[in-house]
Amino acid sequence: MIIYALVARGSLVLAEFTNVDGDFPTVARKLIAKSAKSKLKKTMLRENYAFTYFNEDEFTFLCMTESTFSRETTSKFLDALANAFYSEYDQGNSEAKGKSLATHFTGVIKKLMEEYSGSTHDNLDHIVKIERDLEDVTEIAKSNIDKMVERGMQLDSLLDKTKNLKYKADSFKSYTKKIKNQMWWDKYRSLIYLFILVLGLFILPYFFLRLGASPAPVSNSSP
Repeated sequence: MIIYALVARGSLVLAEFTNVDGDFPTVARKLIAKSAKSKLKKTMLRENYAFTYFNEDEFTFLCMTESTFSRETTSKFLDALANAFYSEYDQGNSEAKGKSLATHFTGVIKKLMEEYSGSTHDNLDHIVKIERDLEDVTEIAKSNIDKMVERGMQLDSLLDKTKNLKYKADSFKSYTKKIKNQMWWDKYRSLIYLFILVLGLFILPYFFLRLGASPAPVSNSSP
């Protein structure tokens, strides 16, 4: 919950409110006096409490919450506090003119603290967190699906390349077998021719000798 809040101009506190006793008003004054001016929200932890503040123009907007209180709700509270302050006093609200700054805006701070400390904002923060978690999960799922689709396309491409490579391997195997047979024939062709020649040199003389040694035919003519 939001325990304490203030609006200050420089080191001068213009309005503040709390329902709890403690030394945090003193801590808050020391903090705004020593801290560098910045439009960015800053948080200082002290024991179990968190002091969050930011500066705009010459004004400082600060609140103290439990350390476990939602940082997002704290930020929204400070924005609402600043908007309420500028709405009330920059535009010269007639009601504000008729009352002291501290008295009137203290009531505004109290109302905002009660509003942003309620369960409604906690539930809204919880819903926002769930929605963000769902968005993150959706993005992760979408990314995974895209990767799966891309991986599927890569697998299809790899299968095509594998089939093409297998075809080339079969073609190469057939070609190498043909070359191997051709080399074998080139290697032994001369030997085969020589063998046929030598065989012919031995067979032909033998064949002619057999023809020459054949007996003359016997004549059967009468005297």
